[in-house]
Amino acid sequence: MASGLLQARHGGDGPRRVGRAPKVYEPSPQQLSVSLPPRRPELLASLLAEAVTAQRSDESAREASLRVARERGEALGAGIPAAGLTGFLEALGFEPADGGDGRTLLHNCPFHAVAVEAPELVCGMNHAFLSGCLAASGGTGTTAALVPREGSCCVELRTDAVPG
Repeated sequence: MASGLLQARHGGDGPRRVGRAPKVYEPSPQQLSVSLPPRRPELLASLLAEAVTAQRSDESAREASLRVARERGEALGAGIPAAGLTGFLEALGFEPADGGDGRTLLHNCPFHAVAVEAPELVCGMNHAFLSGCLAASGGTGTTAALVPREGSCCVELRTDAVPG
């Protein structure tokens, strides 16, 4: 009950017997979603919906999706100090880890379910989103690179010292 997943009320169906009315427990109307590993389909859906509604006459749907993903990344990244980037990526579910040689590997793809269906589009949007975050966060010298790996995010972060 303290977590808000259940709600209680006094009462019950039928005539009341001796003593207090029984408590009846019901699920709360609060929506709850748990995903292990973390997935963020709502973020991807939001980006795609915005791309559809904001597509310019001179750009393809793919170009619009990449532009919108980068713009959203920039908007979110502007509020993150470069030192807080790892925490931001963790909050989104990317599971960043030091990959050595100035690389940060992202062990989880929050968009995995859809990336399996349309990897070029979704991975491209993911790359644009993270590139925008890096550019706006002041993380100079760190770039996002598309490096597809089985079972991980298709993007890794690299410092200037790492060859492309």
